[in-house]
Amino acid sequence: ANGCYSLGILYEAGLGVDKNKERAIILYKKACDGENVDACNVLGNLYEKGNGVRKNYSKALQFYHQACFGGSAKACNSAGMLYEYGLGSKVDLFNAITLYQKSCDDGSADGCNNLSRMFQRGLHHLGQKTKKDYIKAVKNYQKLCKDNDALGCYNLAMMYENGIGIEKDLTKAAKYYQKSCKSGLEYGCKSATRLYGSF
Repeated sequence: ANGCYSLGILYEAGLGVDKNKERAIILYKKACDGENVDACNVLGNLYEKGNGVRKNYSKALQFYHQACFGGSAKACNSAGMLYEYGLGSKVDLFNAITLYQKSCDDGSADGCNNLSRMFQRGLHHLGQKTKKDYIKAVKNYQKLCKDNDALGCYNLAMMYENGIGIEKDLTKAAKYYQKSCKSGLEYGCKSATRLYGSF
């Protein structure tokens, strides 16, 4: 399975062989069937974006699920997004949260940010409603920021600035905006400047 996946990468990029997306996809499918989660994740992405294949969100979701439950945190996050936005299935906020939680638990900063966003906003769709849970959102953003995730720091700063789920503290807000800025998030820099001038 690993050999098929590696060869698929070479064919997709045209490295040492003629570029051939169709051949790459065949090899990725063989690798995925052999339980290579990276190949399954790549296939999910190709079908989601319509890159080398006809765009098909249902197939993307199928491959992301296979990769997710094979151990890919990134695939869990991608599947969660498809459920959240109703791509490849009906909108299913509860499944989205479950997959974001798994992604976050398995170490994906994107999964943690998406999970925290859902807790923070309390999303609604056709009778489905996720409960706002600012305390969980703050805890997740704190964990992300501690791990130097720029978006996590930015979101934590917003919570401090607005006193959402935590006591309002503009000094801490500026500190976390600055940390997001130092991690390369441009709008973190703008927010830090807005609060306390340039650093």
